[in-house]
Amino acid sequence: MMQITVLYFAVFRERIGRDQDRLDLPPGSTVGDALAALALRHAPIAQLRGRFRVAVKHDFTDEAAALH
Repeated sequence: MMQITVLYFAVFRERIGRDQDRLDLPPGSTVGDALAALALRHAPIAQLRGRFRVAVKHDFTDEAAALH
């Protein structure tokens, strides 16, 4: 398992009521896998999926990007 720290900004910080989360994901997971897991936890992520940008280590990326 790899542990991912997710930082929330702007709308998500306000709607979710926190500024970060931790996810445990299997090796080889993608940004899309992380988003799917987060969407199960938080309705605002599910509702807005596809309408926000994701950055990994300060670089914007897409859902197919592998996490390390």
